[in-house]
Amino acid sequence: MNYQQNIVNKLKEELKKENMLQKDFAKKLKISEVHMSRLVCQERKISLTIAIKIADYFKISLDELVGRKQ
Repeated sequence: MNYQQNIVNKLKEELKKENMLQKDFAKKLKISEVHMSRLVCQERKISLTIAIKIADYFKISLDELVGRKQ
């Protein structure tokens, strides 16, 4: 599994925990719903900037977001 897939999986997991829709999270990240959808469907690569915003929002490390084990 690659880092992009790990980020998407962790994002879905965190959204489920928060009971939040992708479109609502997109607003919090200040990106369009279409952009969010393309990230989740892996039609676009997740930039470092977006990854940092995701990690910061959920209060997790980038290592945890990408699935790296300590």
